[in-house]
Amino acid sequence: MVTQTEALKGLQVLVVDDYPDLTSLVGEILVDEGASVVPANSGTAAIGLIMLMKFDLVILDLGMPQPDGLTIIEFLRATDPGLLRRTLVLTGMKHDRRAMALLKKSRIPCLPKPFQIQDLVHEASRMSLPGWAAKPTS
Repeated sequence: MVTQTEALKGLQVLVVDDYPDLTSLVGEILVDEGASVVPANSGTAAIGLIMLMKFDLVILDLGMPQPDGLTIIEFLRATDPGLLRRTLVLTGMKHDRRAMALLKKSRIPCLPKPFQIQDLVHEASRMSLPGWAAKPTS
């Protein structure tokens, strides 16, 4: 049985944020936990990578220039609902009611920025455990 502390080992993770320093930081944290990380610093780059590669998990910023994180969520809903169920949002938009309602309705976990490193590792690990993707999204 895979434990939460081993859950990220060997996983391919897409990290999407328009701030390269944050993409790099999140990537380093996940690499330290055993994941392979592919960074994307725009929604356009993220969509291109999703079309080319297979990912086990997506860590996604909402507040980016177009296409923003909400557009990427809609893209995943249409093209890869399984990956959408393995998407964790990091956002400074916690006061955007529309965005938060969409995340809640879609059952997409969200960590507000600034976030704690242990919270990021915990959420990403939990989402990577067998059985997590079985939860349906709307």
